[in-house]
Amino acid sequence: MLILNGALANVNHEVSSDELLDFLKWNLPEADFYKLNPKPGSITASAFDWQAIISTSSSIITIAGVLWTAYKKFIVPLKSRGKTNAFLLVTIRNEKKEFTQFSIGVEYKNEQEFITDFTEKVERIRINPNTNELEIETREIKESSRWKNY
Repeated sequence: MLILNGALANVNHEVSSDELLDFLKWNLPEADFYKLNPKPGSITASAFDWQAIISTSSSIITIAGVLWTAYKKFIVPLKSRGKTNAFLLVTIRNEKKEFTQFSIGVEYKNEQEFITDFTEKVERIRINPNTNELEIETREIKESSRWKNY
């Protein structure tokens, strides 16, 4: 399994994480999505608004394509209206806690470059020999009150 984390950055309230999650869930039905669910009145520091649990057998190219499409749908319109610092932040990690990070709209502004880089980097960290640690982490996400199934 792989854990995909993400957040909209510098969008103010012009785009919501719920809109993005609805889009991702519709386009990646094989993934289980979880939204940050802080307790009312508590202060929670988190770099990410959502997580997804993805099977290692999922198509990495498909995931990359959906993330790029999300960038075009939610971030590009903001950039065209002058919000040039808006971007989509995504990380993906494996059971050994190796990860790779992507700033779509800052680091990547070209679709083919992003899809190629995402695919190559994720393929390098996609491993499957010892999934116990990640299985424990995914169970904790699923059972946590901090993360709500979306």
